[in-house]
Amino acid sequence: MEGKLVLIGDKAFIWYKGDLHTHKGVISKEKLKQYGRVETHKGVEAYILPLTIPDYIAKIKRGPAIIQPRDFGIITGLTGINKESIVVEAGTGSGAMAIMLANIVKMVYSYEKRKDFYRLAKKNIEKLGIKNIMLKNKDIYQGIDERGVDLVFLDLPQPWLAVRPAFQALKTGGFLVVYTPQISQAQELVRNAKGFIHISTIQPSCIEWVIGEKILRPRHIQRIHTGFITIMRKTEND
Repeated sequence: MEGKLVLIGDKAFIWYKGDLHTHKGVISKEKLKQYGRVETHKGVEAYILPLTIPDYIAKIKRGPAIIQPRDFGIITGLTGINKESIVVEAGTGSGAMAIMLANIVKMVYSYEKRKDFYRLAKKNIEKLGIKNIMLKNKDIYQGIDERGVDLVFLDLPQPWLAVRPAFQALKTGGFLVVYTPQISQAQELVRNAKGFIHISTIQPSCIEWVIGEKILRPRHIQRIHTGFITIMRKTEND
């Protein structure tokens, strides 16, 4: 992956080329060719590290809200997707989910009906040079082209309208995973989950703690709730 992560205090920067200008001074491109501890021209300590997918996602240019890496971890852990998996997702939004999926699976087919979001995601994906994502400026409610896929992931306002296309695209035993901001959306989804079993809805929560010599408490300001994740499996073909 091109680029490097630069940490200065609690600030993070992604560097690609040239000198890096920050609020704590400039780091020359010569220093940025290495890893480890360096100093800005003002003598402020900085650390240069390899760039990872979560680093890039944290800085990605956004349109709609993105699914968080911690929620992504739950999805991968409960579905077992891997380097041989074929995944369909919709809607693409900023491309964050497609990027995270592409980092661990064989191929991602991503559907986004909005042209502006499609263009934004395309730029974000191209910046990383990812080759195993196929973006489609199409409405998934109208159908899915792929067949025999391992996972269909939906982040849509009315995901229940895509249940039938997802069923047709999935192989037997494949997973349908749906992210919804509201529990009422999850309820409507489950009502329409014909042909699926092992239906489970999860409310992921994560509490960050501050640990110091004289401090041991939850962080005062943090986002504990993100949304609801509903996971189900296809039983058999029609």
